[in-house]
Amino acid sequence: MSDKDALSDSVRLAALHASGLMDSEREPIFDRATRLASSLLQTDVNLFSLVDNRRQFFKAELGLPDDVSDARETPLSHSFCQHVVTSGQELVIADARQDARVRDNPSIQDLGVIAYLGMPIGDADGNILGSFCAIETKPRQWTETEIATLRDIAAGVQSEIRLRIEMDRSRQAEDQARSSRDLLSMILESTSDGVMMLDGDWTVLYTNENARKLLMLEVPMEGRVLWDVFDDAEGDPFRISYLDAIGSGQPQLVEAHYPRLNRWFEARSYPREGMLTVFFRDVTAERRITDARQVLVRELDHRIKNIFSVFGAMTSMTARNSQTPREMAIAMQGRLRSLAAAHNLIRHAIRLETDTAQIGEISFRDLLATLLGPHIAEGSSDQLVLSGAYVPLGPNAATQFSLVLHELATNASKYGCFSTANGRLAIGWRIKGDRLLLTWRESGGPAIEAAPVGKGFGSQLVRMTLNAQMRGKVTFDWNPGGVHIDFEIPIESLSH
Repeated sequence: MSDKDALSDSVRLAALHASGLMDSEREPIFDRATRLASSLLQTDVNLFSLVDNRRQFFKAELGLPDDVSDARETPLSHSFCQHVVTSGQELVIADARQDARVRDNPSIQDLGVIAYLGMPIGDADGNILGSFCAIETKPRQWTETEIATLRDIAAGVQSEIRLRIEMDRSRQAEDQARSSRDLLSMILESTSDGVMMLDGDWTVLYTNENARKLLMLEVPMEGRVLWDVFDDAEGDPFRISYLDAIGSGQPQLVEAHYPRLNRWFEARSYPREGMLTVFFRDVTAERRITDARQVLVRELDHRIKNIFSVFGAMTSMTARNSQTPREMAIAMQGRLRSLAAAHNLIRHAIRLETDTAQIGEISFRDLLATLLGPHIAEGSSDQLVLSGAYVPLGPNAATQFSLVLHELATNASKYGCFSTANGRLAIGWRIKGDRLLLTWRESGGPAIEAAPVGKGFGSQLVRMTLNAQMRGKVTFDWNPGGVHIDFEIPIESLSH
């Protein structure tokens, strides 16, 4: 590398700029160094110079002419120190006029530089920033003792500079780390997920605001051991997932029910360097939708199996009350249209949230009549008795009721009051406080000898829909004369 290239090296110039020494104010610590060198070596001029690709700047100087001392710099044409920078070595010159390296330097004539002794000053990365030097205006043979003395003083100057650079780097690293922490904190606080950071001893280092809200914690978790906060976590799926993440060093994903809050959470845990970061969110609503879909899939399967039984019972009942094939055909068509109308309501449940805008407010009485109409024998107007005030239903509530009532009506057609000509169903409802109270009373059907053994899919569907989806309650009473069913449903659930 040529001397010019060495002086213009971008890495060296960047290091010189980062040191903050160029064009800086005089400082006592460096002025003392030049005075010490002058006192020990008895020299005319002493300099601490910094060299870039255009000039040399005197951070400290002693003995220069007033105009140069005030300017505190010279162009490279007048610099001996540049040779120290380009070589990275000590420069010892007894008589510059006789030395091929510098004999043409204008500073010999302009500044009277004859003898020169320079020591390289560099950073910890090996970049030579400048020179600490002694100058005589007459020839001088530098002794080993004098060279060693200047070398020791220069080493002190270099140590001070390296310490400053390292402190600046540490401050910059701290500022950058603080800025990164602030940015990370802003991101973590703005996310909708709960975030929790743990050390290797399971001590909570950080939780964001959403974590505290989702977990409904009144006392801060920071500084506490996780298992002390959640002392019921033994065997918990979340604890197992966190332990697996630390043990395997691989991210883990778990979705499970948290009994303390009666909510479902999804937790993603990421291990790193013995620590664990957990992102979690409440997926209870999503689980309810998923469960609803699964119920509906099972209901469709169940419905296909039942459809032929329903049609068979309906056909038999119609035939018993019809005098001619035409009369029977007309009655059957009416019942099939009623079933189609009921199915149209149930269809929206299958589409869940995507199509509810097509369903307006539905009268509870109309829903009952639509669903139960196909099961009533022709001309048996007293087979179904409905009594209750007007109650509007939202689309979701109408869908949920459709599933429940269709199941009960199907069972009544197969086994209960609608399976005989003399059967009767009385449904009554009223509002009490913030709840709808509904009664289902069957009579005149086959005698009930005992309550069913076990819970079939139909009863499970009814209970799941009423309890889980509508947050209500349902009870069955298997009276010998006919099943009695009581419903209790929050008014709030009817409006959805």
